[in-house]
Amino acid sequence: MKEVYRLENSNHRGPYRPCEDVPHTLDMIKQEMFADKLYRAHCGNPNSDHVCASGDGLGFRCPKAVYGCPTLIQLQQWFKGGLLEEALTLGYQIKRYIVKDRIMGNSGNQCAYYVEDILSEEVIEL
Repeated sequence: MKEVYRLENSNHRGPYRPCEDVPHTLDMIKQEMFADKLYRAHCGNPNSDHVCASGDGLGFRCPKAVYGCPTLIQLQQWFKGGLLEEALTLGYQIKRYIVKDRIMGNSGNQCAYYVEDILSEEVIEL
């Protein structure tokens, strides 16, 4: 069994694609705007130290996987500079999952798992 920490909204969507396949409410539109901000800060920024899933060796190895971080500290570092706090004000929660297995990215900062491998989950309060 392995731990995974993930930032997600009430629809179990992560902050990079919060509104896929769900009705758009005002809160969801705010989350979409935050997703654009994350993309510009992380994946769309050549100077970023954040590697997108495909660049970290996960995207193509793990189709239909869900992504998170192996530790709470790594999740906090991933969303540094006030991004974590902003996400929490937009309705995101930090979840701790226990999963059967996880697949580590080459960077060691992110990992992938499959929803069907979740054994338990809990909300983490900071």
